[in-house]
Amino acid sequence: GFECARTAPVRGSSLCTAECGDGVVAATEGCDVGLPTDDPLTGCVGCRIRPGFVCTRPACGSGEQQACSTVCGDGIVVGAEECDEGFLNDDKASCRSDCTANRGDACIGVGCEVSEEALQEFLEKPVELESM
Repeated sequence: GFECARTAPVRGSSLCTAECGDGVVAATEGCDVGLPTDDPLTGCVGCRIRPGFVCTRPACGSGEQQACSTVCGDGIVVGAEECDEGFLNDDKASCRSDCTANRGDACIGVGCEVSEEALQEFLEKPVELESM
């Protein structure tokens, strides 16, 4: 919303500025999710959209709060994303297409995480030595 101060002597005129933290996107604010205005997990800090987030504006008068969410696939790890390798995200890569880390046998390549079960199985596997 706006915070307005009446100016004198012109009757009815006011000088209005956007008020960050009131939950209403106004003037030059990129976003306004209400208070607190400094929580990086909201994607909106100081009424500016953080890189890696996208914020939607609710319809005017709907009474809905603005919401910001992460953008999976932009190469920036933010919010609840475990990873984000941009266009390299893939269900067979170290970072899945939903920005969760691939921890299973489907992971192929550098950066893949090994499950504790797979690591334990590998460590317990007997090593066969060839005699010379």
